[in-house]
Amino acid sequence: MKKKTRKTKEAAQRRYALQRQREKKLKITKLENEIIDYKELIRQGRIKNLKVYTKRILKTTGNFVLSTLPFTLAFAIISGLSFVTDSGLPFVRDDIKFYNYIDGQMDSLGNCSISSEYLSSSGNDRYCNVDVFFPWEKQDDQTYKRDIYKYEFDSSDINMNDMKEYIVKADYKSINELSDKKVVIHEVSESLNQDDINNGYFIEGDFYYKDYDDSIAITESASDNNVVTGVSLVLSALVEGAAFAISDGEIFWRVSDSARDGYTEDIKGLKLKLKKKEEELEQAKGGNSNGNKKR
Repeated sequence: MKKKTRKTKEAAQRRYALQRQREKKLKITKLENEIIDYKELIRQGRIKNLKVYTKRILKTTGNFVLSTLPFTLAFAIISGLSFVTDSGLPFVRDDIKFYNYIDGQMDSLGNCSISSEYLSSSGNDRYCNVDVFFPWEKQDDQTYKRDIYKYEFDSSDINMNDMKEYIVKADYKSINELSDKKVVIHEVSESLNQDDINNGYFIEGDFYYKDYDDSIAITESASDNNVVTGVSLVLSALVEGAAFAISDGEIFWRVSDSARDGYTEDIKGLKLKLKKKEEELEQAKGGNSNGNKKR
């Protein structure tokens, strides 16, 4: 009877041991599958997050460009106008060209008064006015008559060095060839002194022009460039502020919204869960050093 009882007890212990072994294998298999699932979730999560972050960057960049477009366009236009008007570019100390502006009066008798100065630009109108006085001619009624031709030239359309030579030499034919547009005045005098009667052609000119062949380059001062830069930035900022007010700030809020656009996976949390499962698997296999210590 005792022998039968002992056999029964041993059989029960074997069954229990087999049951424990099966449970252990099932647990290990389950943990291994869960670890595979977590690794796959982490892999897919990284891919998803990469897409979300890329989309955020593209949308944020696009919205930022749109939000700053008024400032950028205004700054570009203002800088361009500044450059065209010889005021220089913002943030750059330019080599500014100064041209020789010549102001003068001269005639065919040798009288001459000319002054010049180098300027980056001039607000004065450029001109060249020439008057040609023909010789006096005695008329049948004993009076004297002569014609006066008045020309108005654009000094930028003619060679001013040639014009000055024509004036000095009293070369009215060459002057007349430059333009057929003139005002003709008929002057009459009842009496003249002998010197006036003997005078031939007399020409006088009055001019103000820019000599494109005579220039000097001067580097823009730091203070002048700071002024240009400051004015450009302030005006551009005003344009940007106006755009903000008109849009009620909508284009600017888009930048903030796009930076949070899209749901991202919690990779850190998944890694912690994976680590926990790996520790459980190691304990289940009986290979964890911490578990051995606990035992």
